[in-house]
Amino acid sequence: KMVYNKISRRTVGPADVHIEVSYSGVCHSDIHTAKGEWGDVSKAYPLCVGHEILGTVKAVGASVTKFKVGDIAGVGCFTDSCRSCEECKDGDENLCTGPGGMQGTYGSACAEAKQPGGVTQGGYSGDIVVDESYVIKVPENMHVAAAAPLLCAGITCYS
Repeated sequence: KMVYNKISRRTVGPADVHIEVSYSGVCHSDIHTAKGEWGDVSKAYPLCVGHEILGTVKAVGASVTKFKVGDIAGVGCFTDSCRSCEECKDGDENLCTGPGGMQGTYGSACAEAKQPGGVTQGGYSGDIVVDESYVIKVPENMHVAAAAPLLCAGITCYS
């Protein structure tokens, strides 16, 4: 059952980008997850799905170098990884096998400091806070709304 729920986001840290969500594409995996059709995700409820996220940067951490306030930015299928296993070192964070593994944009257990509530929450929300390493800069001349689906299959297939 879909209901309105207020989501808390972490405070912007040194390497974080805070994005005000303008668009979040609808992926069939969002629907399957929300309905619990891919296994028991009841431990993650209430859960906010959405991983084709586009919006405007509203704040950046002190050490962020790739983004500034006002930039158009996107977030895809994952928002963190261990950063130290061989896959991460090779640039294949989506295949992370290290401690904690790849953190999905929604439904992944994580430290309370990363996401209040201890479960990642997706883009069918007003905003999201993500480490700049997992945020994609969207070119100014790109049609922003049409670019959202690229943050699912488009980026996944590219990697």
